[in-house]
Amino acid sequence: MNNIIWHQHKVTKADRTHKYGQKPFVIWLTDLPGSGKSTLASAVESYLFEQGCRCYLLDGDPDVPLSTDSQETLKGWARS
Repeated sequence: MNNIIWHQHKVTKADRTHKYGQKPFVIWLTDLPGSGKSTLASAVESYLFEQGCRCYLLDGDPDVPLSTDSQETLKGWARS
C-alpha cells in the first residue's frame, strides 16, 4: 500500500492525555468474517464508556471499495 501518508497533526497524544486524563490508544480487532469482531468491539466500547472513558468505535471492511455510487460499488465488489 503505497498510498498511505503520515501527517503531522496539531493535536498530539500528549495533548489528549493532558486534556482528557487518559492515555490514547487503539484496539484493532482482526479475524475471519463473521467471527464476532463487531459484537466484541461494541461490548468493549460500551464497557469503556460506562467506566467514564472517552471512546469511539470505528467499524468497517477495508476490502470493500468505496464509491460515490453505492449500488455500483456493491455490484463491482460482488464481481471480484
